[in-house]
Amino acid sequence: MKATLPPWANEVIAHYESGSAGCFVLHGNVDDRFYLPVNVPRLGTLSEFLSEVDLKRPGRIDIKIPIFPAIEENESLALLRALSGKRGLKLTGPEWDQLRQHLPLLLTAGGAEALAVKAIRLVKTKTHAPFEAMHHILTTSRPPIPFETLKAQMRLAVHEATESEFVTDEVHDLLD
Repeated sequence: MKATLPPWANEVIAHYESGSAGCFVLHGNVDDRFYLPVNVPRLGTLSEFLSEVDLKRPGRIDIKIPIFPAIEENESLALLRALSGKRGLKLTGPEWDQLRQHLPLLLTAGGAEALAVKAIRLVKTKTHAPFEAMHHILTTSRPPIPFETLKAQMRLAVHEATESEFVTDEVHDLLD
């Protein structure tokens, strides 16, 4: 049985293939179900539907682009600064410069957000001023993700990347 795409899926595909959209984001009710084209047709989730029906259609190219944590100190600082600012924790340039030496290695966006949220909690409970809160969090918290775990995940991403140019020399040096 060939799966029939719902009208919304055909519309998304048409926009994508016409070049009027370079990418698209879908969201829906987690209970949405669609028929999957498997040996025995069954209802599946949106995620299964997209991977089995839409994304595996002839002509689709599977490109795997690795997303690595911040490798350099400036990247970590920019990430933490942006996510802290988004949450309302504002520090001056000189204050951020004082915190550089305490930045965790290989900071991820999720890790930076976790650190920012911890600091915000200290500020909102009025136990610390913003700079002291961030300093306290950076000097007393364990890394959000253990270093060796991150390196293992990065090695996997390097091996799965479809293009060697997606992996910088800095990443190779770190993993060697």
